[in-house]
Amino acid sequence: MSSDTEAAPAVSLSHGIQLYLLIFVTVVAWVFISLRFFPTSAYAGFLLLWYWATVEKAAFHRLPASVIGALVGAAMGWFAIYMTSKFGMPNGLILGVLPVAVALFVVIMNWLPLVFNGATMLFVTVLGAPLLRSTNYPEFGGSVIVGALFFAAVVYAATIYVKMRSKAKNQTTSLHSA
Repeated sequence: MSSDTEAAPAVSLSHGIQLYLLIFVTVVAWVFISLRFFPTSAYAGFLLLWYWATVEKAAFHRLPASVIGALVGAAMGWFAIYMTSKFGMPNGLILGVLPVAVALFVVIMNWLPLVFNGATMLFVTVLGAPLLRSTNYPEFGGSVIVGALFFAAVVYAATIYVKMRSKAKNQTTSLHSA
């Protein structure tokens, strides 16, 4: 069985409740931040969180590539829509999608992975959806960047908390066994 298909270890009820509360509070906080600063693009920060947490396993060393890839994907999505609106069909669409086709090859070859990666392809795909054609791109980019900082801070704080609890538990266990 591969590591991707193995079941995660069971979580105690106490830890499950703590994790649920952390996620709930984090989502509510992000919604309030988004309502204030990114009223039409809150999903951009959540999309980055989903990508970074699930694909990159919330590895901090992968956060820069996730953010840069997301912003490049958003820029390519904007470019495709801009070219189509400027030059019409099919010429504008061809000109707009050409960089995406090149970027896909760059991803396949794993050239420039800091810039062209899974996040790039995810974000260009999402922003290619017809319902998102009127996206406010500066706001979208801000949501990605601020979302990255916000969610990274939450994950970092949670990591420190878990390490402190583990250290305290180990100290308690060693005291009882002595």
